[in-house]
Amino acid sequence: MPYYITSLEQVFCSPENSKNKLKLYKNGQGELLQDTELEEKLVNLIRNTKSSTFKEQLIRHLRNDLLVRIARLTGNRMIMVGTGENRLAILMLADIAQGRGAHISLNVGFSDDRNDDILTVRPLKNLTSKEVAMYNNTNNITPVVCYSLTTMDSCNASIERLTEKFVTELHVEYPSTVCNITRTSEKLDVQQNNEIRSKCTLCKGLLDTAVPESSALNALHLSYNLSNGIQEQQVNGESSCNSNDVDISDHLCFGCRAMVREMNEPDLLPIQMTQPNISLLQEDYIRDFLLEPSNENILNTGDS
Repeated sequence: MPYYITSLEQVFCSPENSKNKLKLYKNGQGELLQDTELEEKLVNLIRNTKSSTFKEQLIRHLRNDLLVRIARLTGNRMIMVGTGENRLAILMLADIAQGRGAHISLNVGFSDDRNDDILTVRPLKNLTSKEVAMYNNTNNITPVVCYSLTTMDSCNASIERLTEKFVTELHVEYPSTVCNITRTSEKLDVQQNNEIRSKCTLCKGLLDTAVPESSALNALHLSYNLSNGIQEQQVNGESSCNSNDVDISDHLCFGCRAMVREMNEPDLLPIQMTQPNISLLQEDYIRDFLLEPSNENILNTGDS
């Protein structure tokens, strides 16, 4: 099979010039040259993120964004990732703890269609890490080991690391733990009846911030502003505040808002992850003015 090699800092390449600037090496031909400028941008972005929890989350978003761009560049319409059942169970609980419950079906489900033109699938979703290890050992396959920021670190280094310790130890005593967690995630598709198609600019999941005034989200937002000394004003019945918050905060989901607040300089993010999808915003704006087509006006073109 043909394969491509690239580096994480390539996510900072300009989307408009991806064909010219995003560096891919097919089948190991050539050498992946070091790009000092892009490397420095990546290092500065990670250093400007305060906690290890959000650093891990940020790297995951950067990697997913880069994979989608490479798929488009190479003409592929599907991405297959090797995330197993144990890892998905850990990510599910960690996402809930970080306020990403609305995107569980996308983050740990079999298929992820948040990118309209690229479908991400997880074929190893129902295989535990032990089953994969036994298969590799039987077939003499050497696995690729991927290290994270908290590898060999304390279990209190991040929420994801702490969740991993909890799930792993519980699974030793109760072997059905991981299976039960992942099966539960399949039932938590909270976006099926969501009519709002606006997406988060960072994770590309549907926005979960369109909530009534008397909601837990607004209460948390108010508590955050008060604890940071930000004064709120009432303008036409809506609260606004005088702060230096990120301009893109209105286009972020709850989980990404919390992550961006932990960044000293959110402007260091790649440009494609800070700009909202204009076409979706325009469609949401004119939705109330569109007429539903009647069945009589639908042209039947036959089977496709």
